[in-house]
Amino acid sequence: NTSTYTVQIKDANMVQEDSNSKSTIAYASESTCLLAQVQSQHECHQGLEEGDEKSERKLLSCLHFQSDYKYSAHRISIILSLSLLIFIIYSLFREWLALFRDRHYDTHNTVAGTTTSFSSFDYIVVGAGPSGIVAAVNLARRLEQDTERSKSTNQREGQTSNVRDGSRNEHVEDLEVPKVLLLESGTLSQSDVLKQLQKRKHSQKLQGNNNNGASQVLEDPLLTLYDKSDQDNLEVDLNEFDIPYLWNELSIRKDKDYLLHHWPIEETFLGRAIGGSGIHNAMINIRALPSDFDRWDVGNWTAKNIMPYFTLLETYHGSKAMNISRGKDGPLNTIQAGFSEEIPADPVGKAFIISSIAAGIPNVLGFNNDDYTEESGEKPHVSTSRIGAGYYEFNIRNGKRDSAATAFLSDDEDIPNNLFVWTDSTVQKILFDTTTDINKPKAIGVQYTSSRREGLFEVRLKQHNRKPRKDNNNNFGRPAEIILAAGAIMTPQILSNSGIGDGGHISDLKYVGKELQDHPVVAVAFEENDSFKETVIDYLMEDDQTTKLYVESIKSTMHWKNQQFYQQQGSSNETIVEKSTKDFGILGSPGFSAGAFLSSPWSVDGNPDLQLTVFPEPQEPHYSHKLSMKNNSTSGQQSPIKEKDISMLITVALLRPEGRSEVELAPPSFFHENISIEREKRKERSTEVVLGQFHHFRLPSIGNDKNASSTFYLTDLDTKRLSWGIEQVRKIQSVGPLSNKTGRELTPGSNIVGRELRNFVRNASMTNSHWCGSTRMGVDKNDSVVDEYLRVHGVDNLRIVDAGVMPLIPNGNTHGTTCVVALRAVDLILG
Repeated sequence: NTSTYTVQIKDANMVQEDSNSKSTIAYASESTCLLAQVQSQHECHQGLEEGDEKSERKLLSCLHFQSDYKYSAHRISIILSLSLLIFIIYSLFREWLALFRDRHYDTHNTVAGTTTSFSSFDYIVVGAGPSGIVAAVNLARRLEQDTERSKSTNQREGQTSNVRDGSRNEHVEDLEVPKVLLLESGTLSQSDVLKQLQKRKHSQKLQGNNNNGASQVLEDPLLTLYDKSDQDNLEVDLNEFDIPYLWNELSIRKDKDYLLHHWPIEETFLGRAIGGSGIHNAMINIRALPSDFDRWDVGNWTAKNIMPYFTLLETYHGSKAMNISRGKDGPLNTIQAGFSEEIPADPVGKAFIISSIAAGIPNVLGFNNDDYTEESGEKPHVSTSRIGAGYYEFNIRNGKRDSAATAFLSDDEDIPNNLFVWTDSTVQKILFDTTTDINKPKAIGVQYTSSRREGLFEVRLKQHNRKPRKDNNNNFGRPAEIILAAGAIMTPQILSNSGIGDGGHISDLKYVGKELQDHPVVAVAFEENDSFKETVIDYLMEDDQTTKLYVESIKSTMHWKNQQFYQQQGSSNETIVEKSTKDFGILGSPGFSAGAFLSSPWSVDGNPDLQLTVFPEPQEPHYSHKLSMKNNSTSGQQSPIKEKDISMLITVALLRPEGRSEVELAPPSFFHENISIEREKRKERSTEVVLGQFHHFRLPSIGNDKNASSTFYLTDLDTKRLSWGIEQVRKIQSVGPLSNKTGRELTPGSNIVGRELRNFVRNASMTNSHWCGSTRMGVDKNDSVVDEYLRVHGVDNLRIVDAGVMPLIPNGNTHGTTCVVALRAVDLILG
C-alpha cells in the first residue's frame, strides 16, 4: 500500500524545503508513521504487485527514515538510562561516604540486647568525675535549651514568611538537639544515681529504644542490683557511698571491691566511678580565694569573672551572718557544721576552736565568707577573712553525700534528654584526622576498651555532610569536640597515648604531666584523757541503735519531701522539710567538723598558706592508710576503732607549695592483642598489675625526679612552713580546754624540734590527693598545655576541663574550684 508512505514522504519533503530558511530538522513522528501504516497497508502491497517503481522507491525511503528514527530513539533511551544509573551510583556513594564518616565502631550497647540509635555525637566527654559531670550535664542542658529557642524563633519567622509570600520555613522541624556522650571507666556510684540511670535504661526498653533521645546507660553488673521490679517497693535505698561517715573507710580499704571504684595508683586515692573521687572524699566545701585567680594571671580568668560561679553551684545552709551573696538555688547542697542539727559540732572540734581563740587565733564564722563585715552585729573577735579557726562547710543533703553525681544525675527531670552516659568505657586514646587541609590535626573520636569484652572500640564525633546552617544560637556552626575530664593524673596519660606530650607526633607539648601540684600534709596526734575519751567514743558510737536512727531520719526526710504531700499541705518545700526528723547521728556526718587557716611568716600577700583539720580519731585516709599498713602490712585493712586507738589527730596542709611533682607517664603500650593470655595470668599477679592489664594499658604513676627518696617533693621553704604549722598546733593544744582534755604528743613527739622536726616533715609528708596543674593553662605552648579557652595547643576540637588546667593550686580543698572550672568551660565552649 504505497499511499500511506506517499503521505509521509510528502510531509517530509515539505519540511525539507522549508529547512533552507530556518534550518528546520526534518522528522516524522512515530505516531504519524503508525497511523499511516494502519490506514494504507493494503494499498502498499497493491502498488508493489503492479510494479510501480515510483511507489517502491517511496516505500524504501520511508522504511529507511523509520529505521533512522528508531535507532535515534534507542540511542537516546540508552543515554538516559546510563545517566540515571550514574546518578544513582553517585547518590549511593555519597550516602556510603557519610555513613563511613559517622561510623560508630562501638558494640558497647550489645549487652542485654541494647543498641544505640546514634552512631556519633556532637560532644564526647571523657571521665564522669565532678568536672566531667558538671561539664556534660550543663553542656547538654544548654544545647537542649538553645535548640528549643531556635525552633520557636524559626517557627515565628516561618509563620511571618508564610503570611508575606506563602513560603515555608523548611528548617524548623529538622533542627536536632546536639548529642552529648559521657564516658566513664567505672561502674559504681551512689544509690540514687544508679537507680535513676537504671530507671532510664528500663524506660528505653519499654519504648523500644526508638531513638527518642533518652539518656542511655549500659547494663553494668551493679546496675542490675536496682532491678525495676524492686525499685517501687524500696522505702530507703542506700549504699556505702551515700553514707558520709564511711568516706575514710572507702578510701583506704584494699579488698576486692577497692578496684571497682579506685585506680590502683600508689600515693593517692583516685576514684573510678560515676562521681569520680567525689564519691569518697571528705565533702569539704572550700572556695578558691579571689587572690588565687590573680596569681593565675591568664586572660579572662579573673576573680570578678570566676567567683560568681561558686554562687551558682551552691545552695547554702549555715550562719545567718554569712554574706547574702551565698548561693540559694544551686545544685550542690552546702551545710555548715555547728550551725545545724544535721551536722553537729564534734567535741574535739569545739575544744579546738576555743583553744585557738585562747591562743590568739581569731574565730571565723565561715571559711568562704570573704565579704563579711562587722555590720552583721557579730562579736568583735570574729575574723573578717579566711584566717582563723572555725567550722567547715560540707556537701551533704538530708544525711547523704551530695556529690556532683547526685546533684546532677539523680533526678530524672534534671537529666537532659540529649545526654548519654556509658560506663565501663576506659578511654585509651584520642583519634585524630591528620589528613585535613589545615595545619592542625583534628580530633575526630576516641578509642576505648571494656572489662567485659575483648577488643578495641571507637566512638566518633559527628561529621556534618552539609555546610553548617547558622541558627539564632549558632548551634550548628560549632564544631564537634572531645572534652577531657579524666583528672590531673589520667588526662595526661590519655594525651600521651594519643601522641600529645613532650616530643609527641600529634602535638609537641613538653608540659604534659609536669608541674603537678598538691597540698602536702603532715599529721600531729595527741592522746586523749580518759574522761574526754568517753565523750568522744559516745560521739563516734556506731551501733544498731545509731544505724536505726539514721535510717529512720532518712525515711522521714524522704516522706516529708514527697511532692504529693506538699500539694496536700499547701506548704513550701523548705517549711515542711524543716519539720522532718534530721537526727542523722554520726553516720550522717563526716565524723569531724572544725579546722583553721593560718598565715605563716613566709606568706607573701598575707593570705593563708597553711590549713589545719581536726579529727576526733585517726580518720584522715592518707594517715590511716599509713598507720594500717604499719600495723598490718599483709592485709592493708583498717582495724576497727578500739578504745586505745582513740586519739586527736590534726593535719597540717601546705596550701602554696613551691615543690612540684609530675605524672610519670607510662609508654602507650597496648595489650589488646594478647588479652586472653593476660586474663589467664590474672590470678598469678598483683591487683595493681591486673587492673592495668584489665584495661589494656599501663597506668601512670606519681613521681619526682628531683628527690627520688621523698614521696612528695618539698623545698626548704616548704619544710619550714610545715614545721611552723606543727609548732602552731602545739601552741593551740597547750592551752585550755584542749590542754585539760588531751595529753602526750604521739606524733611526731614533743621532743622533736628544730632540725629534727624539719627532717620529720621531709620524711613523713604525705600527699593529699588534691592534684592540679599537670595540663596547665597558659598563652604560650612552651610552658602550658591549654590556652585560656581550655583548648589543647596544636590541635583542633580538643579541650580539657578538669583540675589539671589550673596553673596554680587554689587555697584549700579543690573540689569546689574543680566544679567551677568545668562550669566555666561550658560558657567557653558555647560562647
